[in-house]
Amino acid sequence: MVDRKADKNDLNESFKEDNPSRKPPQIVRIEIEIPPNKTNYLVGEYFDPTGMVVRAYFSNLTDMIATLYTFTPTGALTINDTHITVEYFNKTAILPITVTSPISLISISIDQPPLKTAYFVGDYFESYGMVVKAYYSNGISETITDYTIIQNGQLGFNNTQIKYIWEKRMAN
Repeated sequence: MVDRKADKNDLNESFKEDNPSRKPPQIVRIEIEIPPNKTNYLVGEYFDPTGMVVRAYFSNLTDMIATLYTFTPTGALTINDTHITVEYFNKTAILPITVTSPISLISISIDQPPLKTAYFVGDYFESYGMVVKAYYSNGISETITDYTIIQNGQLGFNNTQIKYIWEKRMAN
């Protein structure tokens, strides 16, 4: 838990000397009045409470903004984290969050070959008409145009495949 230096004396201050038999109000519940600025995270990020407003409600029907709350988890978020538990003087509120895996490039491949696929010795490779696609871990694919063809000069007898690279990923 993150300790925000809670001090129970703050809650009891108005009841110290005016009437010794009078008991301080008890916290009945807390609510997250305004969620934090960020509720969507990638695996490995840490929860950030910036912007969150927590309100405490008391038995005497009063309320106040709670600033000395704690929360869990405090470590790096995992794909299994679905909520943040906010606590203030043994009362809790749940904040739903979304944690997703970073999207990563799985592969690149030629979706459509170039218009010219037959060459003579000494010709240069022509990529006109070739469509290259990138495939990602979230199931999305996209056509890419900024790939680099790795070919040294003119084609010869041993040049039967063209290698290309995009974002450090190589394919044939």
